[in-house]
Amino acid sequence: MAVLDDQTFRVRDRLCGGLELAPLNLELMAEAQREATLENLAALYDAIPGSFQLLSVPTGRRPVEHLEAIRPAVDALGERVFRPYAANYHEISSSPSGPSRRTVLLVAAVARPELARTLDLVRRVAEERGLAVRSLDGPGISTLWSDLARAGVGYTIRTGYAEGA
Repeated sequence: MAVLDDQTFRVRDRLCGGLELAPLNLELMAEAQREATLENLAALYDAIPGSFQLLSVPTGRRPVEHLEAIRPAVDALGERVFRPYAANYHEISSSPSGPSRRTVLLVAAVARPELARTLDLVRRVAEERGLAVRSLDGPGISTLWSDLARAGVGYTIRTGYAEGA
């Protein structure tokens, strides 16, 4: 049973915190950039003490909003990289393959100090690795889960998937 209390999303006895990773599209990156990004993501995931979840959910935003969200991270690489990425992204997003997605990283802890330390660690490693993240508060996580869940249906979260019960 998940509940939102005092601005904290809680599942049974665990407090949940989340970070939204800046949008990345590995298909649109040059090979060297893609390899560097994958190494940075691996380092980020390795830094997380304990288990975590990655959720890939539809963004619900237009391509222009997506490009504005990643602009700060891409500016460091220069306009030379951003222009072709933007053109490719507009082309891909207009295809009927499916909506663009966002990635949310969720962690859980028994106590607030432990959760705060874990989220701070993830933010610091992301910053060191040039990966932009945005904090999700309890109501944000609750909204995310309410968009995924159906009333009256239980869910079991395991590595790799969520299954309805």
